[in-house]
Amino acid sequence: MGSNKTSGILTCPNCGNSLKEINQKFYCSNCRKDYFIKENTVFLSGEKSNLKKNLKRIIFAALKELNPIYHWPFSYLTKKKFEELYNGYLSDKKVAERFKRDYLSGDAGRKSGGVALDFGCSRGRISALMSQLGFKVVGLDKAYNSWWGNIKNSNFVVYEAEEKLPFKDGSFDIILAFLALEYIPKDKTIVREFNKKLKDGGYLIIQVPNKNHLRYLLTRRKLAPSHLREYSIEEIKNLLGANDFRVEKIWTEKFYSPIFTNTLNYVFEILLPHKILDFVSSITPQKYRGIINIIAQKQ
Repeated sequence: MGSNKTSGILTCPNCGNSLKEINQKFYCSNCRKDYFIKENTVFLSGEKSNLKKNLKRIIFAALKELNPIYHWPFSYLTKKKFEELYNGYLSDKKVAERFKRDYLSGDAGRKSGGVALDFGCSRGRISALMSQLGFKVVGLDKAYNSWWGNIKNSNFVVYEAEEKLPFKDGSFDIILAFLALEYIPKDKTIVREFNKKLKDGGYLIIQVPNKNHLRYLLTRRKLAPSHLREYSIEEIKNLLGANDFRVEKIWTEKFYSPIFTNTLNYVFEILLPHKILDFVSSITPQKYRGIINIIAQKQ
């Protein structure tokens, strides 16, 4: 691999041919198409979106402004906390070690120095933590985020398709998909893709919303209205098992109060200290916690 972590593993989204990095761009010799690079990001879907997608973003931005989390008193509190949190993701070794303890236990943690894919990376929180832990990180998301430029030892790919990953088979030691599967229309297809893109013996670490969380049982509301689905422990185990993964560890975490809105639950999660959040989670029965975590190995 060259200076760009995607060199040698990136494939053309149109024909599947290997892409070559030439003069600050990637080139497909089969399609004779260029894909440009901006800082540490490769654009496979193009930087500009069509009118329909732009309208969606405008509408979303307008609705976002109506959400009280972005206004006083939440705006000041959450903005300050976000800055503290994201600086920790970038450079605080204690934050990185906590992540390693929680999500990279066993053999998965011993692959440090390998190549990791952060699927549905959003702002890049997981990418930043994996970079701190010594991994070469490739983040993948359908929209560009300017915060990616702050993350060392990482490259990012903007790619909108959700059923096929633009990488050679056997490219990654670890794939992480944190709160991503619930947005994918064909989750079985993407889990099969995860298996193909992992090296033999590679690990998949995923986090999904628990459909049996206490909030849903009492209010019949999902953790987020945009979720296409939420999972039970058995459903996510069966999905992985059917696609040649062996589950090594599975556990639940987080308490979401049924008497608060999604916004207030989110604010409390951002503002409250870890010790309080961990304690409330620990006294909630495992079956009714909000999030399911899974470490699984490719078979």
